[in-house]
Amino acid sequence: MAGQGLAESVFESDKDQIKELQECGVAAELAAVFSAPIAGAMFLVEEISFSFKPKKVVSILAASFSADFMTILFFGNKPCLYLPVRGYFPINAYWTLPIIGIVLGLLA
Repeated sequence: MAGQGLAESVFESDKDQIKELQECGVAAELAAVFSAPIAGAMFLVEEISFSFKPKKVVSILAASFSADFMTILFFGNKPCLYLPVRGYFPINAYWTLPIIGIVLGLLA
C-alpha cells in the first residue's frame, strides 16, 4: 500500500502503470515461492493479465528472475515452498485415481 501511494503521488502513475507493477509483484511472488520464474511469468500472462505486450512481458520476466535470484541468494537453492516426496503411490491402487478425479471434478 505504501508503494502504491508513493507511485501515485511522486511519480504520477496512471492506473495502467499501477496495474502493471502489481502484475510484476504477483509474478515475482510466484517465482520466489516456487523457484520457477518462467512459470510464474507465463501463468501471469496467460491467466491474470490476458495481454501479451512485449514491454509488459519483459518487465514481468525481469521481476520474476530478480525475485528468484534474491530467493536463491538468501534461502539457498531449494524453493521456499518445498514439498518432498515421502513415498510413491502403489501401482495396484492406480484404478482409484479416475474415481478420485471424477469426484473432485464434480465438487469443483
